[in-house]
Amino acid sequence: MLLKQGIPVTIGNIRLVDVAKNIGRTTGASYNIWPAQEDFHRELAIELAEQADWLETGYSGADTDAMILAGAGLPDVIRVFANQYLEAVASGREFLTFIHFWSVALDDPPVRAAIRKGYDGFQEKLKCSYETLLAHYGLEMTPPFTVDDLTVSMAAVTEGFLLRYSVDPDRVRTDLRREDRPDAPDGWSLYGCALERTITAMTRPITSLAH
Repeated sequence: MLLKQGIPVTIGNIRLVDVAKNIGRTTGASYNIWPAQEDFHRELAIELAEQADWLETGYSGADTDAMILAGAGLPDVIRVFANQYLEAVASGREFLTFIHFWSVALDDPPVRAAIRKGYDGFQEKLKCSYETLLAHYGLEMTPPFTVDDLTVSMAAVTEGFLLRYSVDPDRVRTDLRREDRPDAPDGWSLYGCALERTITAMTRPITSLAH
């Protein structure tokens, strides 16, 4: 119901009587589970907040997975990923709906804690993926940065670009030529450049490989 009704809707607009009707229950039976609508709203909010996989919705990454297996370099993988990701995720309403809901739910301590828990779970999944990716390309974190720092930074960059792309896609350019990398193909996006620079700034070739 949140996704269907769109961004202006908050948890408070999702009435228990409507939910009961949609699933074929009586309102009375639903109030046997939640004594008050506020109890229902809090439980629903916490359930949503703990589901942090929304950021991946609509994009499988199959193209870049295949590129990695085929031996493509990391810059090319980043370029292709970035050129596909924003449009794929922004075309759905999950990201905008959830980010709007979360922003108006932060004043409720149990919901705030649930949002943090959801982020923690999503962060751990991404962290494992980055660890694998860095090892594959012979990279390690440059002190004082950690893989956790990289994960937070990449997610923050991504969320910021998703928000901007959703309202002003023309400003998120996708036609950049990397004059700093003369051998790089054209067609870099601003988002891809930001991701690549973030990784470059926080990592280095594994030092043990030189010994």
